[in-house]
Order: sequence, then C-alpha cells, then structure tokens
Amino acid sequence: DKNNGQAYAWKACAIEQGLGRNYLVGDPVKIWNEAEKCLKKAREIDDNDFEVHRLLSEVKFSQKNFREAEKHARKCFSIAPNDPRVLSIYGEVLIRVGQINDGLEALERAYELDPIAPGKNNEDHRLSAILLGNFILRNKEKCLQIISKLEYVDLRSWILTLKLCNDDDYKYNIERWFTEGEKNFQETDWEQEIDKFKLNNESISKNLKDFVLKFFK
Repeated sequence: DKNNGQAYAWKACAIEQGLGRNYLVGDPVKIWNEAEKCLKKAREIDDNDFEVHRLLSEVKFSQKNFREAEKHARKCFSIAPNDPRVLSIYGEVLIRVGQINDGLEALERAYELDPIAPGKNNEDHRLSAILLGNFILRNKEKCLQIISKLEYVDLRSWILTLKLCNDDDYKYNIERWFTEGEKNFQETDWEQEIDKFKLNNESISKNLKDFVLKFFK
C-alpha cells in the first residue's frame, strides 16, 4: 500500500535492525539510504500518525541521536499516551536525556499496562529498562528487587546492580543473580557491551568500564 505511512516506517525499522544485527549483506550506506527514504515517505504521508513517530524515535534512539529520538517520542506520546510501546520508547529516551523520574514513570506505566513486551515471552525486557533508571538514581534496593524478579539475568542488569552493590559494600557474593552472571559473563567484551547501553553519559560509561576491568582482572 503506497499510501500507508506505517508500512514505510516499519520497513525502515526492519532495515535498521537488519543492519544492526548483521542480517543484511551489501554496502551499509546504500542500504541505510533506503531506510532514510522510507522514513521521509512515512512522514510525508501522515505526520500525525503516532506509529510513524514511535518508529522514528526507535530508529533515532538506536543511532544514539537522542535529540531527534526525544522529539519523535514526545510527538507519539502526545497522540497515544496510553500505548505501552509508546510509553516504552518515551521512557527509554527520557532517561537518556536526564529526565529520569518522568522516564521511570513512563516505563512503569508500560509495565503495568503490558508486562510482557511484544515479541518477548516474559517480563524481563520491561523490568530491565526500569532497573536502568533506578541505577542512574542510585537506588540499590530497587535494583535488587528488580533483578531478583528477572527470569534470566541480562548482562546490563547484572553489571549495573553489581556496581551499586560494590559501591555500597553490599554482600552480594552468594546471591543467585550474582553467581549466575559471574559464570555467564566472564568472556564479555565489556567495552563494546557498555557502549550498547546507549547511556548518553560519558562519565557513567567510563566508571562502569573502569569498574568492570578491575572486577574481572
């Protein structure tokens, strides 16, 4: 349907994820140019479609273009403030631009409305996003509560919780989340993985990298 803005936006999103996960073969610049054309077309068709702006925000967020991601996140939130997918990207972006409390409110609302995000089979994705916000607020107790609920402890949640516990001299050595992560993440390329957190805060990123290098030394 050449008049369906969402279709163009979804195509751009699929291209972006295909590039990011190395599913697409060829010149990445040419491939991404196709995605940019789709995004432009999507907005030309309907600049008031919340789904178009949600997907634009997701794409810009993945590119670490936080200013543009915030602009589109606010637009889609103004149109559909109770859509869990909108609340999710809105909250993720706000946390990255320093509006932590508002970001957490959006993420917690998304979790309340739809605990299991589309395409997932448990609550871990939503909970991990909330844990990140609480890490930035240095709320160790909340992070410990959240990580204990995770079905599978993800790398980001593990290192963030570990950093807070270490800073507060909290005895974490026998906790399930710690022993599970220590076993699973020893061979991790931490420099690369921490960059993937998209923290938009060089100081926090550097502190995490310095800490983890010492921890696994």
